[in-house]
Amino acid sequence: MQSTTLLDSFRAGRRNYTIFQVGKATLLRVSDVMTLKKSDVYNPDGSVKHTAFIHDKKTGKANTLYLNF
Repeated sequence: MQSTTLLDSFRAGRRNYTIFQVGKATLLRVSDVMTLKKSDVYNPDGSVKHTAFIHDKKTGKANTLYLNF
């Protein structure tokens, strides 16, 4: 019996897994995670930024994310 995970269960497994991990690490609502762009999280050289700045969709408040991946 082979176990399956979110990472390899679906065609978009890598994307879904990344969305799940970002949501878990930042404690953002799904609507806020889904509005993040690649440029919000990654530098042009492909490294992960140390911080990202967003506005919460529900509250409209500015939020600073500290990314430690």
